[in-house]
Amino acid sequence: MALTGDLSNAYDIWYRCFDSKKGWLGWACNGADAGATISGSFLKTVEVRIVSKGGGAPGITDGAFVSDTSADCAHVVYQAHSANRGWSPSVFDGQVTGTTGQSLSLQALNVSLSGVDDDSQIEARAHVANIGWQEWRSSGYIGTVGQGLAIQALELRLNGSLANQYDIYYRVHSAGYGWLGWAKNGDSAGTTDLNIQIEAVQIELVAKGGDPGASSAPAFITAPALTLQAHVATLGWMNPVGNGDVAGTTGRALAIEALKLNVSSSVSGGIEYSAHVQDVGWQSWTSNGDIAGTVSRAKRIEAIKIRLTGGLSNYFDVWYRAYCQDFGWLDWTSNGQPAGTSKIGYRIESVQVTIVPKGAGAPGSTGRPYTDQPLLPADMMAMLNRANRYSSNTNWLIMVDRQACRLGVFRGQRGSWSYAQYWTCSAGAPSTPTPTGEYTVTGKGYSFGHGYTCYYYTQFYGDYLFHSIPYYQGTFNPMDSRMGMHISQGCVRLPIDRAKWIWDNVPLATKVVIY
Repeated sequence: MALTGDLSNAYDIWYRCFDSKKGWLGWACNGADAGATISGSFLKTVEVRIVSKGGGAPGITDGAFVSDTSADCAHVVYQAHSANRGWSPSVFDGQVTGTTGQSLSLQALNVSLSGVDDDSQIEARAHVANIGWQEWRSSGYIGTVGQGLAIQALELRLNGSLANQYDIYYRVHSAGYGWLGWAKNGDSAGTTDLNIQIEAVQIELVAKGGDPGASSAPAFITAPALTLQAHVATLGWMNPVGNGDVAGTTGRALAIEALKLNVSSSVSGGIEYSAHVQDVGWQSWTSNGDIAGTVSRAKRIEAIKIRLTGGLSNYFDVWYRAYCQDFGWLDWTSNGQPAGTSKIGYRIESVQVTIVPKGAGAPGSTGRPYTDQPLLPADMMAMLNRANRYSSNTNWLIMVDRQACRLGVFRGQRGSWSYAQYWTCSAGAPSTPTPTGEYTVTGKGYSFGHGYTCYYYTQFYGDYLFHSIPYYQGTFNPMDSRMGMHISQGCVRLPIDRAKWIWDNVPLATKVVIY
């Protein structure tokens, strides 16, 4: 087909054919041949699109025309069943079936040969979510239809005389990983034990000794096998544990003094780790079964760092957390960041390590995996935990515990606030209570008052302020210097130096939370 006249200057005409033996062929344009001249086949459908000049093809252009000569070769024809879309049109010889970028799982796949006169067949099987590996099949589809179960891996192989002439190559597009490398002749392609769906597939017959194209990505990925072993004070080396299990002890006040980690995987790479040791500090990175820490020196490990290397780091994250003296379990961190404590003399008693698919997220909270600050009293810890729920328009946050008459000033950001100040204050009297809620620092001033003077005020809601204790008007002679009591008209009172500290340091737009 071709456009003529002025139309040909402004538009391209694209077209493709559905052949009775080959299925959908590639797109051709502007007078190029499309279809097939294969004995016994015929066209069943033609699709035509007119697009702006130079706008590009509507889809794959390979194989738009198949001749008698090309029909002498064997071809692989395949068809995908995708979530929410059902069966897609058949494609062949390396074309893509399924979807990419739409998060739609491949749920079934139909694969067959064409152009073959003998008894050669393709056998296939799929690893399906909640089912595992299915049996090999030489006809019909693999996977499932109508059950909402994703194919996660597949294997294809040739049998009959064709297997002496060709290798069958295939690769998959896995969610989160993209296109993996090519597998062939019954090898696995995709993933297992990771709950990752296949979304698209390419399949190709390649003459013996040929190659569909190099790829640095692995064809098949499965969960790495992790071993973690701890050397504990007075106990020595304990039994190794696996991915997600706990190494060490809890409730026995015994320090971990050394660690060994190892990982095995079909993907290249390894695991590295470093320990922060009592009186030593951070040691150099070690790897793959070597010792981090010390043995027979009675020195506690206080913090650890763990990271994956090589191809493993491209496809997996390593998450870990430490059970520390007095603190208990700190939060999770990953990929080389510190976990535990330093500078404060606390021992690690247990470690938990897990390897998960890249980007899968933390196994739990990540708020505070590491600290160099001593353990906080219960009231300060309660306020800090509450503070970490909030964000602020600045890197400052003010929290007021109205009942306890305590005020905390924090630096940082949501989930990782740390104390800048923690003070006793005075809040509103029962008849004039300090309001609860979330507010913002909106203004500041030096002084106010009639018959008294309060200094260094910071406004957070209407006439409600942080300010100094009241002084006799125009003086610095205290009228009422009581702290830790409910005595104000609703404002939050502080000693003058602390009111001035807020006035000097906490910027406008800072979040204020009163509870």
